[in-house]
Amino acid sequence: PAGATGPQGPAGPTGATGAQGPAGSDGTSVTGWESVSLTSPSNSVGKTVSVSCGSGKKLLGGGGSTNDTGGKINIVQNNPTSDTTWTVQAVENAAESDDWTITAYAICATVQ
Repeated sequence: PAGATGPQGPAGPTGATGAQGPAGSDGTSVTGWESVSLTSPSNSVGKTVSVSCGSGKKLLGGGGSTNDTGGKINIVQNNPTSDTTWTVQAVENAAESDDWTITAYAICATVQ
């Protein structure tokens, strides 16, 4: 028959140091965050507005809005059009006699 389990023995010596792994990337830093916007003229025709980041900045995101309260304006484009510009386009989906505007927004920063 098997006997009782004995006590645990002492820890063994430390093994050899392994090879050094590859260097990691320098990473990316984002600084100088800013939000910029541009509003179209107020009238009752379809319009496109593009807003761009300042010098040396990259586009991180953006959006668009309209001051339409009657539901007669459709935003048909709302996207980046370059790595520094956001574009918004809107059209009337029904005859609209009131003047309206659209605003394009861009979130920009220095990316290193």
